[in-house]
Amino acid sequence: MHDISLSQSEITDWWEEERMRIFRMLHESLERLHRQIGKEIDALNFFDLIGNETFIAETITPTFHHWFHKTYSEISHQKNADLKQVKFKFKRGAASLGMVEKSRFFGGLAMGPLVRIRLRKKTTANYKDKLRRLINGIVLDETHSKKVPHMRGLLLSELDELRDIRFAQLQRTSS
Repeated sequence: MHDISLSQSEITDWWEEERMRIFRMLHESLERLHRQIGKEIDALNFFDLIGNETFIAETITPTFHHWFHKTYSEISHQKNADLKQVKFKFKRGAASLGMVEKSRFFGGLAMGPLVRIRLRKKTTANYKDKLRRLINGIVLDETHSKKVPHMRGLLLSELDELRDIRFAQLQRTSS
């Protein structure tokens, strides 16, 4: 009986360590993604920043898809996981700046260069923040959406299945 409880605690310890590894790696990778997207936003001229909705479709979505598949395969215990069915589409305008930012900008055009510089910094920061919240919601399920599979949930479900398999194997060998 002692061997079974020791093995059960070893499985539980492994499972807890793996959960921590998943959280750590996911957050580190997510921060790298946010920095990369931030650089892409910083590289936009201001007119593209406020008026170019194709930026999401042509730059952010492919960048995110590549990151998602690469990160999942690096963290996952199932190295051959088929993620082709996992597709995310950012809704048109979901991370757009909205009319308030655009009207501020066009009003700021009539003002001096210092006002425009401050306006660009604020608009860029707001845009990065909106994208950060949108991506975090998809990856970490901070939106609590049941419709969209989130990466953290996929990884933790997979880990729970592996833990259960190990417990079942332990029960069979002890019987």
